[in-house]
Amino acid sequence: MRAVVLLVCVCGSALAADPPEKDAFGDPLPEGALLRLGTVRGPAPITSFGIQKDGTVVSVSDGGAGIELRRWKTDAPSAAAPVLLPLADGSRGSTAQVSADGKYVAGVAKSKLAVWDGATAKPVATFEIESARDFAFAPSGTVLAAATGGDFTRRNADIYLCDVATGKARKTATVAGSFGIALAFSGDGKRLVALSSTELLVLDATSGKQLAKSAAPQRVLPRWALNRDGDLLLTREVESDVLVALDPLTGKPRDSVKLPKGRWAAFTADDKALLVGEAARVVLWDPRDGKELRSFPIAENGKGTSATISARFAPDGKALVGSTGSRLIWWNTETGKRLFAEHDAGHTAAVGSIGVSANGRLFATRGWDHCAIVWDAATGKELWRTDTQPSLATHLDFSPDSKFVYTVGPKANEVTQRDAATGKAVRAFAAPLPNGGRGEPRIERARLAPDGKTLFTSVHDASRQKRAQIGWDTTTGKATSDRPFEARPLGEIEIAPNGQHFVPGFRGIFAFSAPKVDLLAGAERSLSAAAHTEFSDDGKWLVQVGSSGIGKAREYAATVVSTANWKVVCRVPTSAGGRAALSPDGTTLAVVTGDDVTFYDVATEKKFGGFRSPAGAWAGDRSRGVRVLRFTADGTKLITADIDTTALVWPVPARK
Repeated sequence: MRAVVLLVCVCGSALAADPPEKDAFGDPLPEGALLRLGTVRGPAPITSFGIQKDGTVVSVSDGGAGIELRRWKTDAPSAAAPVLLPLADGSRGSTAQVSADGKYVAGVAKSKLAVWDGATAKPVATFEIESARDFAFAPSGTVLAAATGGDFTRRNADIYLCDVATGKARKTATVAGSFGIALAFSGDGKRLVALSSTELLVLDATSGKQLAKSAAPQRVLPRWALNRDGDLLLTREVESDVLVALDPLTGKPRDSVKLPKGRWAAFTADDKALLVGEAARVVLWDPRDGKELRSFPIAENGKGTSATISARFAPDGKALVGSTGSRLIWWNTETGKRLFAEHDAGHTAAVGSIGVSANGRLFATRGWDHCAIVWDAATGKELWRTDTQPSLATHLDFSPDSKFVYTVGPKANEVTQRDAATGKAVRAFAAPLPNGGRGEPRIERARLAPDGKTLFTSVHDASRQKRAQIGWDTTTGKATSDRPFEARPLGEIEIAPNGQHFVPGFRGIFAFSAPKVDLLAGAERSLSAAAHTEFSDDGKWLVQVGSSGIGKAREYAATVVSTANWKVVCRVPTSAGGRAALSPDGTTLAVVTGDDVTFYDVATEKKFGGFRSPAGAWAGDRSRGVRVLRFTADGTKLITADIDTTALVWPVPARK
């Protein structure tokens, strides 16, 4: 009997599911993951949000599966499980909106404009408006303005006023122009401003009567804020942080209004102050005296984000809530301090670059929040961070002795060599403007040679018509070479760590010495169009993910190319898109498509293991997916960085 009981106990223990591993904040890790860099508390895809009377935040995002609604409570908020709104079909070209009070959500469903209850997610009203694209709620939330068009086929856009209570809509005006219409109500809900690429229209929001029409202001963005009486309109100049005050009835500037620099501005409910968004903070501003009243940092470390943050006060006035598009932030209104410090861990936007030190002790990430972070590889603890420039480069290179790491920035034309342990700047490599170029020079790629003695950079001018590749001595900081090269103006450049080759855009690979000869033109099993291409750290391999063929015959694959002879040595099928990386010894290929992390033997092209990386809050996001992956120097671990602002560390499975 004792033996039987013992057997039952052992079997019961074996059948019981092991509890999931957790990250530094106690949140579960995906099965098999070893470590998370950053936190999943606070991050979620957000296109619009509103705040209900009890402080609950209602947010929405437009995912590939439809419109997703989330509710955030005020006690230590974290991303809530999304609710897919009924009838939502995820129509492209429109952005779901939440009323300021969080009561209603509007979006395109089955080619119609629909409104749902923000608390229950139940349908409230449906409006038979074909091709609705741009819409905005009145401050009361009971009226919805909608505009049609926004593409090449419709030269004009129709403006509708929709009554949420009755479900009735009426056409009030037609605006000339395409590419979308910006809509904004006055604070009292009595006026509606519509801006197209060519016209500025002011309507009476009750009767629909046209009050004024003028030419659209030049060189300003269609991101508007209207005051309570509807006689003062704020926007921003194109390609600058200069805010502009306009009279909406005439479209002429209002120079008497004192405005700071910022990316956006919004009036407070009482019209006495403005909320102004900057890269690193949100400012409460007095427009009459031209004074800053209070500052709200986007992160406690003072670092910024590339996103345009939207923010509004909670109904009780005790908290300010902001959204970066990737996460929510809460501030104490009186002190200006962040309410939830753990939300500051990691990045405030998607991670786009990864680096691993040769000794395996440090990881580095760069996010779209213009910030690079170095982490302790054993604990996942953040060691230091620094400002960077925006870049599509996926590499952050450490020196071979692991003492230094190279980051693009903080200036647009420079790369900074930093002490890997402390982040202290050692020297900067400032690139000049390419010959014949105009505007400011900008670094687009930087790669460190395998021996660590030379840093290679590619730099372009403001027009991207002029490009140059510059080599630098990493010991002296002096330029060792400077040679111009040609590439498509809009093509992104990937350069080899040996400084000899580059990949322009999606097709081909070329030598800087012969920029018109595609070295892969005759390679068998190569891809006709590569969506992602990068060189290994030692420069011996080229990894591509893309497609070959056309139409129904199109096939997707990940390939490994030897740079010694430009032959394809490995080709494994994939679904559309995806990313891939090669282990330092060239024996293992890791491929990520969707939620799947798969490992292949390069010699046999056979799969030998894998994991699933659940998308979490980003499950329905069309742009979701791992942006970059990198092996550790010993090839035993893989790091994947996703749109959810974090990175995950995985063990490489053992071959059977």
